[in-house]
Amino acid sequence: MDLRFVPVNSCANLRDICRLLINHAAIWFAEKVKWTNAAVLVLIEQYRLMEQKFNSVNTKKKNVWLKIADVIAAETGLQFTTVQVVDMYC
Repeated sequence: MDLRFVPVNSCANLRDICRLLINHAAIWFAEKVKWTNAAVLVLIEQYRLMEQKFNSVNTKKKNVWLKIADVIAAETGLQFTTVQVVDMYC
């Protein structure tokens, strides 16, 4: 979707624009991040440890990804957003 051709006269269009901007921001952040082997290994290990939470309907997935990002930061000293962590894993 090209923002130049989107009329901003409805909530649906505004939601589409917000999604587009968020997606572009996520791509921009993902491109600027350098993942080390240690950070990737921590990501994989933490995902495996928390896999049950991802399958639970009672757990917000964003909170699980945030916990994984926090563990990566604690173990490697590298800071990643939840979007960056999700993009790297998926």
